[in-house]
Amino acid sequence: MLRKPSTYLPLRPPAALLLFGAFVFVSPDMSRNPVYNLKEYAGMGLLLYSVLWQLQLLCNRFGNEAGTAAMLFSLSISRRRLLLAKNAALFCLLLLLDSIEGIGLKVIAGMPLSLPTYLLWLPLILLALTAVGNLVSVTQPFAIPRREQGGSEPPNTLAMAYVLVGCAAAVLLAPVSLLAAYGLPGMIAAAIYSGMLYVASLFVSAALLARHEQMLIGCLDRNE
Repeated sequence: MLRKPSTYLPLRPPAALLLFGAFVFVSPDMSRNPVYNLKEYAGMGLLLYSVLWQLQLLCNRFGNEAGTAAMLFSLSISRRRLLLAKNAALFCLLLLLDSIEGIGLKVIAGMPLSLPTYLLWLPLILLALTAVGNLVSVTQPFAIPRREQGGSEPPNTLAMAYVLVGCAAAVLLAPVSLLAAYGLPGMIAAAIYSGMLYVASLFVSAALLARHEQMLIGCLDRNE
């Protein structure tokens, strides 16, 4: 993730398609005041970019250079541990970035009192997204093309996978919302529930990964 971080920054076509669709949807409801519109578009653009950029990472966690997948899968390490290590690295990165971004947005919006709730929910949301993203990353792999050498972009149909990841995470978090109403015991139960979901996803994803390693190597390293 750290060798060439610049390759992760652009929104790929599937995510860009969702961003464009979101702006088309909200555009008719915008004000006629251009200053207000600019401020609203900038705020929504930052938020949507952040969400879609993270979905890209959560749905493709096997490197940004040709040969990375083959190198990773050649390591003498169980596939569960491999996924767990990459999940942990990505989870910590996104938790840090989202915490900073969320605190900034709450302060700007004049809602500092809601910060504890946001910071409490953030790890559970990321855990749910990671659990679903695990499955997408091993069933719908796509290479990140090297710009200097060309290469094909991921198909636009992957945008539907991003939508399904968000919807599935929302469904999985519904019980968490109900448990959270019961105070500290409820939040502890919610954390246990989220952890169990992630562990189940880890085992299923590792089994799929072990079964389809050659297919993943072919998809991810095709530009080598």
